[in-house]
Amino acid sequence: EVAKEMLAGGDVHERLKEVFRNQPGGLARVEVEYHGLTVETDGKMGSSSNPTVWNSFKASMMPFGFFKQDDSVKVKILDGVSGVLKPGRLTLVLGPPGSGKSVLLQTLSGRMRKGRRLRIDGSIKYNGEGIDEFVVQRTAGYVDQYDRHIPNLTVLETTQFAAKCQIPNENVVHLLAGIKEQMHALHGKRKSSKNGMDEALAELGQLEDANDEQAFLELLEKAVLSGAKPFIILNILGLGNVLDTFVGDENLRGVSGGEKKRVTSAEVMVGPQWAIFMDEISTGLDSATTYSVVQSLRNACHSFERTIAISLLQPAPEVMELFDDLLLLTDGKVIFHGPVRRALPFFASLGFDCPTRKDPGSFLQEVTSPIGQRLYASAALLKKHGLSEEDRAFEKLVADPPTGLLVSVDEMRRLFWETEEGKEIMLQLEEHPYDKAKGNPHSLARTPYARRGSLLSWYAFERQMLLIKRDKAYYIARCIQAIVMGLIVSSFFASVAPPPVPTTPEEAQSEEYLQAVYAQGRKVLSLCVLSIIYLSMSSMPVIGFVFNTKNVFYKHRENKFFPP
Repeated sequence: EVAKEMLAGGDVHERLKEVFRNQPGGLARVEVEYHGLTVETDGKMGSSSNPTVWNSFKASMMPFGFFKQDDSVKVKILDGVSGVLKPGRLTLVLGPPGSGKSVLLQTLSGRMRKGRRLRIDGSIKYNGEGIDEFVVQRTAGYVDQYDRHIPNLTVLETTQFAAKCQIPNENVVHLLAGIKEQMHALHGKRKSSKNGMDEALAELGQLEDANDEQAFLELLEKAVLSGAKPFIILNILGLGNVLDTFVGDENLRGVSGGEKKRVTSAEVMVGPQWAIFMDEISTGLDSATTYSVVQSLRNACHSFERTIAISLLQPAPEVMELFDDLLLLTDGKVIFHGPVRRALPFFASLGFDCPTRKDPGSFLQEVTSPIGQRLYASAALLKKHGLSEEDRAFEKLVADPPTGLLVSVDEMRRLFWETEEGKEIMLQLEEHPYDKAKGNPHSLARTPYARRGSLLSWYAFERQMLLIKRDKAYYIARCIQAIVMGLIVSSFFASVAPPPVPTTPEEAQSEEYLQAVYAQGRKVLSLCVLSIIYLSMSSMPVIGFVFNTKNVFYKHRENKFFPP
């Protein structure tokens, strides 16, 4: 009810933005700077890449010198990527498949870790601080393209669990203190207006605004104390009518694909992360749903000045217009990073014109391919390379596809860094980097987890008890099965009893007594083996439940919801 009352007033984004601006330290923002970022891995050649037992054994023994190193080739996924992601600007990461979009987002969000076969070079800074100086997994949220949720939980329960695990108590205390301070300031303004300033303030409308702001602050304080943030986020994302609907999966009917995608986003947005990276969130969604999701993220980005980067594959024109900046990747290289409206003029200066009825998103991805460059090349560019209009006829391109580029990727990258946008980025990265003294201390997380481990364990225990209650028919059947099998097995071994205690040493060494001990021992051993077999076999149905939620556990572990 509190969330509905807040949203009913309208313009809730702007009103919340003003409250956060007036907080001690100002609005929390994150500016991400990355310079010379290179990610390289080793790609195996031939049959050594097959996941067999023999290949796994060889790989484990290679460090000890028992086998020679397998044939592998170095693969550079990102090649000297540089750029700046500014708060309050929605960035679109675009590029053909295999261009390194997912790796870039995972690396910037701290999900990509160095290893023996994975090398990461270059610098990544949040508000001027390296990612080793704070807990990047709690500062930056990451949403992958797959929706991984526990199907037996509702939309609200999924989001509430994420909020309880991610929002620390000090954040709540800090916000409440700021609200109290603003309420006291407004109370002083209203008190001074009663001392002879009512008429002047009434003429300007300030007294009415002050009363309205006071009511909103009181409502916000009530929302914070009642834990209404999940309700507000879900209503902003258009999920207010499915709060009590199961998330569902292929076996349990739940929310639709678009709503499930928004639940995935809500899980991250409900936390205190001021930088969010989303990878291919349009997977499985239609254009209308994608537009709705991106529009919701745009409102949150602009209102709360969050740093949000989203990668999409061939976005619709109306979706692309929602973004402020464009980051275009090809072969692991940045060939454009600037305002969306400047992308087409940049490629026009290279000699590639986007047709009037051509989708800009598709044009930007195709213009780096050999066929795309010939299709969109201007007459002057074709003449420069000795080509004619007949050389780019569709029938000829299909029959004899070209392999070379008219303008290479390296040349496009070089020309971009000579533009005004490229020079501005390099000037900031090399000469005027972000001053860490200007950053809000509440923007970067310093502790590995939001709450103490015992409390997080209790939240996980509560969730598991709820899941057991939802599947009580299964657990009741298991209990009945265990009781019945226990009675049957006990009837088989009802005669097991310890042998009588011998009265003399001679009796203890007698053959009759030893045979009685061995006979009882064999029965006890048989009972132990039968119990172990029963426990092992009866636990096999649980494996399916475990594997259904395994990916959810991995996601929560990577986002630092709780200690594993």
